[in-house]
Amino acid sequence: MDIPLAFDNVAAAGSRVAGVDAQTVADRLSDAFIAFARSGDPNHPGLPAWRPYGLTDRETMVLDVEARLENDPRGAERRFFALTPYVQPGT
Repeated sequence: MDIPLAFDNVAAAGSRVAGVDAQTVADRLSDAFIAFARSGDPNHPGLPAWRPYGLTDRETMVLDVEARLENDPRGAERRFFALTPYVQPGT
């Protein structure tokens, strides 16, 4: 579902997202991809300051109708799954 947002074609036939809110998110996300491709930095005037991800704060840009930077937004899930041992298939 993120492809129409990333490529800013939410109005294209077959897109599963549409409307003013979808276009708002598409504008922000596609501009972030363009800025990143140009400079290696996704920041642009349509977003709050996007700090690089780090293991201390786990900064994550949440691209929604209101874009925001959150620290470890799915931390509870990450901590829960970290408790489950994972065995690599074939070992």
